[in-house]
This record gives sequence, structure tokens and C-alpha cells, in this order.
Amino acid sequence: MWARIMGCGPRHVRGGIVDLRPEDEVVLHLQARCTALEFLLGGHQNAYEALRKRGVERYRLLDMELNIARVRTEPQYVRALVDDLAEGRMTWADDDRLTTCRPRGDRSDEETSQ
Repeated sequence: MWARIMGCGPRHVRGGIVDLRPEDEVVLHLQARCTALEFLLGGHQNAYEALRKRGVERYRLLDMELNIARVRTEPQYVRALVDDLAEGRMTWADDDRLTTCRPRGDRSDEETSQ
């Protein structure tokens, strides 16, 4: 999922974890993702409505409905991530073994590695 949100290809994913970038870059990517999702949602809804007007039965469009529901809810989730980063409720931290996400103020890993 992170690869999709961050707009990364497979080369940026290592062991299922996306190589995390600096917070300001993460925020820019997340904001761009929100814009792209809003555009995508409009296209999906227009296509769905056009198919229904052409008489396509709803049961044939269930996958499309599910996709629209996912695209409709994802921007709210992504905006919450942006808000958490901007307000300092979440930060990106990096250690030698793995890039992880943890709340600000949690320095236990740094203290034990010194």
C-alpha cells in the first residue's frame, strides 16, 4: 500500500517496507496523492454512471463499485497522515537496519544503539 500511496515503483520497496523519505518530501507526495485520488474518483464515477445509463446491470459493476468506495475513502486517510506529520504526532525515523515510522519522542532505539 505504501508504494501506491507514495507513487513508488517496485524498486523503492524493500521487504514490503517502502524506503521512507524526508518528512517534507513525504508530505508533498501524500498531498499529490490526494489530488490524484480526487481526479481518479471523478473518472470512476463518470464511467460508472455512463455504464449504468447504457443499461449495464449493477451486478456486473460490483468490482467497479468497490473500487469507487476505496478511492472515495483513501483521501481522508491520506489527509490524516499529512495532518499527523504536520502537527508532529508522527515522524519518520531511520536506523541502520530498517526505516520505521514511530511517534515523536520515542528515542529508545537511539539510546540503546549508542
